[in-house]
Amino acid sequence: MQQVEQSRRSPARIPNALDSSNDQQFDLTRLVSIFWGGKWWLLLGALLGLLGSFYYLAVVPNKYESDALLQIQSNSASPLSGISDLGAGGGEFGGQSVAQSEIPIIKSRAVIGGTVHDLNLTTTVSRHYLPLVGRIFSSPASIKVKKFDLSGIAPSNAGFDLTVHPGGSYTLFDANGDRVANGQAGKLLTANLANGGTVKLLVSNVDVPSSTSFKISKTPWLAKVHQVQSAVNVTEVGQKSGILSLSITGANKQHITRVLNSVVHNYVQQNIEARSQEASQSLKFLNSQLPKLKKKVNSADQRLADYKEKHQPVELGAQAQALLGEASNLQNKKSELRLKIAQLRQQYTDQYPELAAAQQQYTDLNHQISRLQQRIDKLPSDQKTLLALQRDVKVNTQLYTSLLNRAQSLQVAKAGTIGNVRVIDPAVVPLARVSPKPKVAMVVGVFLGVLLAALGLLARIALRRGVSDPAELETRTALSVFGVIPYSNWMARQLRSRARRAKAPLLARDHPSDVVVEALRSLRTSLQFAQMESASNVVMFTGPAPGVGKSFLSLNLGYLLADAGRNVLVIDADMRRGHLHDVFADKERGVGLSEALSGTATLEQAARPVADSSLHVVTSGQIPPNPAELLLGGGFAELIAVARNSYDLVIVDAPPILAVTDAAIIANAINELITLFVLKSGEHPWKEIDEAIARFERQGGSVSGLVLNSYRSEQERSYYGYGHYQYAYDSKAH
Repeated sequence: MQQVEQSRRSPARIPNALDSSNDQQFDLTRLVSIFWGGKWWLLLGALLGLLGSFYYLAVVPNKYESDALLQIQSNSASPLSGISDLGAGGGEFGGQSVAQSEIPIIKSRAVIGGTVHDLNLTTTVSRHYLPLVGRIFSSPASIKVKKFDLSGIAPSNAGFDLTVHPGGSYTLFDANGDRVANGQAGKLLTANLANGGTVKLLVSNVDVPSSTSFKISKTPWLAKVHQVQSAVNVTEVGQKSGILSLSITGANKQHITRVLNSVVHNYVQQNIEARSQEASQSLKFLNSQLPKLKKKVNSADQRLADYKEKHQPVELGAQAQALLGEASNLQNKKSELRLKIAQLRQQYTDQYPELAAAQQQYTDLNHQISRLQQRIDKLPSDQKTLLALQRDVKVNTQLYTSLLNRAQSLQVAKAGTIGNVRVIDPAVVPLARVSPKPKVAMVVGVFLGVLLAALGLLARIALRRGVSDPAELETRTALSVFGVIPYSNWMARQLRSRARRAKAPLLARDHPSDVVVEALRSLRTSLQFAQMESASNVVMFTGPAPGVGKSFLSLNLGYLLADAGRNVLVIDADMRRGHLHDVFADKERGVGLSEALSGTATLEQAARPVADSSLHVVTSGQIPPNPAELLLGGGFAELIAVARNSYDLVIVDAPPILAVTDAAIIANAINELITLFVLKSGEHPWKEIDEAIARFERQGGSVSGLVLNSYRSEQERSYYGYGHYQYAYDSKAH
């Protein structure tokens, strides 16, 4: 029968139980319970996240945004555009907004480079702060560097440290930390460096409450231009509105305002200069064409006068008059287009859209003139000749008058040139920061804190090796859990506060209202039922490893049984590290189990009574050199036989299974033994529990049940989402 029982509880059944439990589902209710069990961790995470957001707001520099608004007026692209009808709509090509074509000009090196030069942006001054908290506790301090020139220094060595004192004096250090020279604000400092280079420095304004360190460096012009180009954002407001929005973001709101206004100013000046230069070129071209046209006008007038003088006066008919007007109009347009094409070719290639459009219209006009000439050729010879002469006079006169008026207009425009750019809103110093935003930072901080805490809870479950769930223990081991003993805060406080010379506290006697005592009473009831089934009055407590609470359970359970009127004996069978003698005032091992087994003392001599109870304790005695050999002798079985007859219940506090073989020796020496495995909640992984039970059974023992000690319900909820129900119930509860 014993072999059948052992085979039923053999190690082979444990993996099967483990496999069947893997089908458990991780439902939403359990997840909520886990988070509720770890609510204090989540609250701590939220608090730390909030503190982190405050720190972020304190150390991250504020960012400000300054903006400006420009209007690009859709004027003719060329001062000569007014000569031809092609000038209308010349500001847009292929449907592209005129403002879009101006964006690359605004961000060009010609415009941005001027700003870099005007504001000396190649010189960078930044303040040194202490790590982590320097920005929080530092007082405001600033300096202004008006001039910083370097010669004979590589860009990698262009960084210097500047220690400025309240009086305006300062000390300049090179990149290696060596002192270069001392200077005074408002005076130009010229110093020679050890590597042969020269530095010129002029500090104009100093505002420091105490000695403050700054870093000053020189950035290559082109690199700084690229930085500013990246910082300046230019977009068109709406589609083809001709309105551009310029913006720049930075930590110094006065500085970014100056930079943006400088960019706007340089762009407007560039636009004016470009249009003035274009007007000058157009005026020069017109002045070169006017004398030629004047000669053509005079020549045409002379030819007409000579013809009239030699021939009888001829009157043009109505048809000829109409053809004359139409021919004059077409020839005038052709002449204007010829001039316009000549002027555009001085500035653009044939692929330029406006030039290509003018050439196409010139071709169309030639076709129209050819068709008109065919109609003129049908007129009588004298009318045809007179019509040609009058057409030349009229066309040349109109073109000469038009160019003369245009030249006078360009002279006026050149004298007071204005661009086609209007500044609607210049950049002003912003009032509020754009980042970081306090509300957003706090919300994100709290969210991240809670998220990290939640991930920590889930990771702790995933990485947790110890078992804490009594129901899971019963399912996986097929062994009954006789009792779940909660963790005693009172006991922990007593052990921390008592002096070493004082005897160890006995919870069941010294604090009987503790909820742990109620759990021990429940264990006592379960043990009584187990005794009725097995007809045994010997109980052994063991466990996989030391420190699981076997001695605590043995003493307190024994005291409760004795308090119920039973005569109880507790034997400390751990002759290596036993410490049940701590319950006595002298805390001496005295005469104990080792002496009884060696024959130097009897059970009556070894058993020591615990004050005010019928509980007796046999300590481990003096530590022998061969504990296992003493247990293997027949003395232990004889001792138990005597104890069975003398006491109502014998409790054996045995060493751990995985540490030594003593527990298996004791189990084989006692017939009809009730063996309870003590497990400390959350301490033992499944492999350890499996190996302990399997080893004990291989060595001939049989586990009757389990006891889960130091159980914490809040820990169980935070790990698994559910817990063991435990209530306090005494006369003080209402």
